[in-house]
Amino acid sequence: MNESTQTTAENVSRSKQPIVFDADAAEQRVPLSLERKGKIYKVAHIFRPPTDDDLVEYERRRNVRMREANKAELGERGMAMQSDSEKAAIWLWDRLALRLEGYVNADNWREKVSPQDKEYAVTQGLLACEAYSPEAESAGAEDLLDFDDDGELIATVELSCFAGEDQLTTLHTLRAPSAADLKQYKDLMRTSYTVRGRRLNKADIRVPSKAKPLANLYDRLVERVEGYAGRVPLHHKMAVILEHLGQEQETLAGN
Repeated sequence: MNESTQTTAENVSRSKQPIVFDADAAEQRVPLSLERKGKIYKVAHIFRPPTDDDLVEYERRRNVRMREANKAELGERGMAMQSDSEKAAIWLWDRLALRLEGYVNADNWREKVSPQDKEYAVTQGLLACEAYSPEAESAGAEDLLDFDDDGELIATVELSCFAGEDQLTTLHTLRAPSAADLKQYKDLMRTSYTVRGRRLNKADIRVPSKAKPLANLYDRLVERVEGYAGRVPLHHKMAVILEHLGQEQETLAGN
């Protein structure tokens, strides 16, 4: 086999390898298309992999809260949701960014990237993912449920995410939650606390980060995963468990 044929065979072999999500890859590449003065520029932001501790701190810095809103804001008195999500994303970008591709060279490149582009690269690239539950097939009218069939105790959640230029789907197989699991989930989603502000004595209802307890619920219920080179990152665990337990609540409410 000559060198050209061997190289072609190696390239074909690599192209056939399944694409998997590697949460610990030394570099996480986020390609972006940015419009400037009527032109579309293909660039990329290169990050080190976020650790779970990085993501826990990111969620904490988002500082989600509800505050009292006046009639001029909503048309009636009520509560408005606020967060510091953009600031948190910029903090994470500054913490993880390694270099840029497709930009002119600049020693102060970190300061040159706009806050809007930093936030977009993090939320729509580095951390972008969406979990969903495949629709179950309806049983035929002649099908009878077997008491010994525990198939309903296992559910599959699919998660769409990005690995560089590629969009991929990972699979998560989870057990049905116990009554204690569902109670913990409901209590967790209701958790908040009120902080009375100094100005005008208005109250903020703070919603604490749920990152760690949601990840713990995922770890308790997951049976197996597909599509990963190693560990499942925290933001994927959060998206999957929210979908899984949300679907379980809808099922119970419909019965």
